Amino acid sequence: MVKISNNQLKAFCLSLVLAMSLLPFIHGFHYIDIYATNVPYWDQWDTIVPWVIQYHEGNFHIFKLIGQQCDSRPFVSNAAIFLASLFTDLDIKFLFYLGYICYAVCIIFIIYFIKSDISIDCTTLLLLSIPIFYYSFNSYYMLRFIQNIGSVQYPIMLLFSLATIYLLYRSKSSYSFLLISILTGILCTFSFAAGLSIWFAGLGQLVIQRMNNKGSKILLWIGSALVVFYIYYVHLGFKSTGPHGMSTYSSFLESLVHYPMQKFLCFMGTLGAEVIHQKEIALYFGLIIFLTGIALVVVNRNSLQLNRFSKWYGTLMFGTLTSIEVALARSGDNSYFGSPDTIFFIPDARHSLAIFLPLLCIYILTILYARNAAAEDSHHGGSKGLKTLFQDRKSQNLFLLGIVFTLLSLGIVLHTMPGFEAAGLIYSQQTANEYYLYTYHIQTDENLKNLNPTVDAVRKNAALLERYNLSIFSNDLLNPDDLSLINETHRSKGTYARIESININIINSTTQTAPIVIDLENGEVEITGWAIDKRSEEPAGAVFISIDNEINIPSIYGLERPDVSEVFNNEDLRHSGFRAVFSSSILTPGPHIAVLKIIPESKDGYYLSGQTVDFVYLESFEEAANAPLSSSRWGAV
Repeated sequence: MVKISNNQLKAFCLSLVLAMSLLPFIHGFHYIDIYATNVPYWDQWDTIVPWVIQYHEGNFHIFKLIGQQCDSRPFVSNAAIFLASLFTDLDIKFLFYLGYICYAVCIIFIIYFIKSDISIDCTTLLLLSIPIFYYSFNSYYMLRFIQNIGSVQYPIMLLFSLATIYLLYRSKSSYSFLLISILTGILCTFSFAAGLSIWFAGLGQLVIQRMNNKGSKILLWIGSALVVFYIYYVHLGFKSTGPHGMSTYSSFLESLVHYPMQKFLCFMGTLGAEVIHQKEIALYFGLIIFLTGIALVVVNRNSLQLNRFSKWYGTLMFGTLTSIEVALARSGDNSYFGSPDTIFFIPDARHSLAIFLPLLCIYILTILYARNAAAEDSHHGGSKGLKTLFQDRKSQNLFLLGIVFTLLSLGIVLHTMPGFEAAGLIYSQQTANEYYLYTYHIQTDENLKNLNPTVDAVRKNAALLERYNLSIFSNDLLNPDDLSLINETHRSKGTYARIESININIINSTTQTAPIVIDLENGEVEITGWAIDKRSEEPAGAVFISIDNEINIPSIYGLERPDVSEVFNNEDLRHSGFRAVFSSSILTPGPHIAVLKIIPESKDGYYLSGQTVDFVYLESFEEAANAPLSSSRWGAV
């Protein structure tokens, strides 16, 4: 038998725990790689897209970065986004990775906080941190990193908030750290709207921790906060109306005064959303988290060690304030966000990074208090009887730790499937949006509204993105006209590609006897089907629908088609479906022919499908009654 030394066992345990700790980080990168797309979405069309275009046109002004964006002035994060966009030709997917890396650094920062508070070996530290890693990178929270501009703004704000809290902790005997913390507080403020909360959380932290010249330091912090708020709201100006204006802020406070119990329950739902994103159940989980936090303070009331753990209470206050803000601002105020008497409320997934801190802080505080209680118990010695088992502080803290660990575990499990399901839906929509942008010149206004409601701005900026080779236009655009027709022997005879429908008209495999009619009033043409590369019997590289051998319509290729993979007994062909959508305005009234141009993965040419589909674009069905088939215009295919 091979004898394993203690050092070898320790090394093995450390390697195992390290691997378990790294998995969530790797999962995050993989999640973004699978579900994120390179397409500007919604608020990005009002910010980063025109900024980068203006830079290329030579008329960009840096002051645009500090302009009001919704209810924030995220100059710091906007600057990071702008610089990253310039270096990557506005690669939106890269911005998601950037935000995720910042978020990962925040989580590592939190682990460093733990390490600085308790002297334990790396294996134990990682073991205690595993629930934090898996919770923080659960699939539902990862939704934040596959949609809109907040994927970068939130993490940068979190990073500066944690830095500020740490520096305030170090300022106990140093004015230098206090001054640096004021600087990071300003950076936090101008990273995202919720960053303003750092001034209130920081004040609370300064109050509870012991330090030299405490009064003057608190006054300096308050004075700095007043100056920042004046600049933020008065000097730079702020909208007076609208969903992100001062009047709406007032309505939030009014709804709190008139409906205090309802808003408290909405806050409980916000806390409960850390465990589950289901309104009715989240409320009860929120109450459990809230009561557990109170119980933790009560159990350790004689040994809170506020000075020692001030950074954790500062972080808890910051996370609680941002959660309260989300609850007040999004749970209803009789204007933009629904009825103010709402009881069951959970924030949208995009607000997940504003609400995830309280549960983590409570978990870490229970670990710290349980460890301290255990140390005290060991000094006193003696065994505890069964009757007094849960009457001592150590047992009570361990019991609370069990509750919080269970809540974290439930948060991981209950967010897993909803996170993947929501990511699939977002990916499908964003893939369609990517296609709409790629084919903006032939798309309807309704389709372009999926990118941003201001269609004219989308069309104008899309043309400029194409001119300057930005975003999805940074890669060479594929065009079958630039390729040659592949040898006849490799042309599909219909078996390896098929147009199956045009709009709601199903096309049977039998020969057409009458053309499909497209009503002029429909405004949009949708063609679906499947295609594979006949030569390799693998998925194709791209599929175009050729109209009358004059217009090549790109398609969304790679849609799921399990029936195709089953017929060919090849699982690799599961994603061989295509869908093409375009405005009917690009067609002239009268008969037309649709044929597939299939480009293999090698992109060394294209071949035609053996199927031709006749359709007629006319103002009424009556005009198409005697429309002839027009396949002869193509010749034999």
